[in-house]
Amino acid sequence: MSEKVHSSYGEELGFNSDEEGYGRDAIDDVPPLPPDTDPELAESSLEAHGGAEGRDERPARGHAREASPPLVTNGDAEYREEEAGDTLPTDMSDTSDSEPDKPHNGGDVEKCSAAHDGKVLLRQEFPFNIDQMFTMIFTNSKFNLELLAARGTTDYVQAPWQAQGGLKCRQISYTLGLTSGPIGPKEVQVTETQVMNKCSKPGMLYSIDSTSENAGIPYADYFSVEVHYCLQRVAETKAQLALYGSVKYKKSMWPMIKAFLEKNTMSGLEEFSRLLESRLTAEADSAVPAARKSRRHRRVIPSSAAEVSPAASVLPAAARARPRAPG
Repeated sequence: MSEKVHSSYGEELGFNSDEEGYGRDAIDDVPPLPPDTDPELAESSLEAHGGAEGRDERPARGHAREASPPLVTNGDAEYREEEAGDTLPTDMSDTSDSEPDKPHNGGDVEKCSAAHDGKVLLRQEFPFNIDQMFTMIFTNSKFNLELLAARGTTDYVQAPWQAQGGLKCRQISYTLGLTSGPIGPKEVQVTETQVMNKCSKPGMLYSIDSTSENAGIPYADYFSVEVHYCLQRVAETKAQLALYGSVKYKKSMWPMIKAFLEKNTMSGLEEFSRLLESRLTAEADSAVPAARKSRRHRRVIPSSAAEVSPAASVLPAAARARPRAPG
């Protein structure tokens, strides 16, 4: 029987000669059952000897892994699959930049699979729902537009998230003003590639790698700037935001120039993280109801004291007790 099944469907099910022999041996090893044995007991006995396991595993082996299309990245930005965790939700049709995918309602704590290399720029908890904070930072929200304006960003163009090879990625371009003094470039053109890692779970975790390529400044093609965003759920209305930054060099350069570039680049990243932290803190403070912030305790006046007139309350006790003059 197994030979007939193999000759008809073996290639489609992914059978080979070893697996076929294993399945046949596993079934042959099952001891014969008495003729009056209950069918349910017979099935459970087969499962105990590995028969059910063999049936479940064979079709799974037949699934070939689909080849991922090339990821559109910028410069050296690429996805390292060995660092990936679980896959994103299967519904990747939503490329809107205003709402994330359907939230993940699992009770397990998700862990970021990224290496978290580089300098820790920010690690702080904020009183926001994690999906709300993702929307604030990674969409054309009012918060993000105000953050860009405060940073001196112009010509901002943000593409929607697109699914590629089980990931979500997009590109952003903008012009960033520089404070390099009277000498040197006054602005830099930035093309930023953002990749959402597979370990991301809406409602639980957002792991995003950002790689920025610069133009319009000296040695712009010698290096790229990498920032990792890690948003993790702490509670229903609390999330932790962590930022890690580093400079990746594509060409060798003089140590003095390299040190100068890295110092200025990291200084810019630290300034951005401080600005982001202050803006998030201000947004959290503004969300507190005004009534709670302006609430004052009113002093309760006893009823006996309330009956005394204001004029009598300021007179000395002797004046209030002075007897009336005879008429």
